[in-house]
Amino acid sequence: MTVKHESLHKTKWVELMQRTSEEHGTYIYIREPWLLNGKAVSVLPYRRDESGYVQFLLRGEMADSPVFGTVKGGMDKEGETPRQCAVRELLEEVGYTADEVNLIALGMARTSKLNTTKMYLFAVDVTNLPYEEPKGDGTANEANAYCQWVSEADAIGYEDPVIHTTMLRLYNWTNQQEGE
Repeated sequence: MTVKHESLHKTKWVELMQRTSEEHGTYIYIREPWLLNGKAVSVLPYRRDESGYVQFLLRGEMADSPVFGTVKGGMDKEGETPRQCAVRELLEEVGYTADEVNLIALGMARTSKLNTTKMYLFAVDVTNLPYEEPKGDGTANEANAYCQWVSEADAIGYEDPVIHTTMLRLYNWTNQQEGE
């Protein structure tokens, strides 16, 4: 069976692709050519407030309207592991200094069936981690980005499915830890 992948349109950041095969027909999908091997990371920082309730730190960026999500970053540095990338993005985008051992690895996910990017999911309790004002990486997308703490209930209401996937996996991880 012959499978053909054809680029329909390409920018530095996104490439619109068409996959064609006799068996499965035609399918349109997106890839991100700037990522090494199509991989990225997502970090969901959390803390407990004074009452003991969990809060999540979400990052707001401007698309067609403000969109909140987890701290995301592309694996675009040769030889960098997913954990190293997550630690770097956490500092750049939200200002928390973590060690790799602070990260809770929560597996991988695809952000959409239309996107080929494989996202490594992490959560991190930042309650006692050192904080400094985030510096960003100088890209245009980070220039107007900002972070805000939200309750668990509010986090569920945001549109980014990576928030929900990470929360669910974090709850599962927490339940497993408590069962040991």
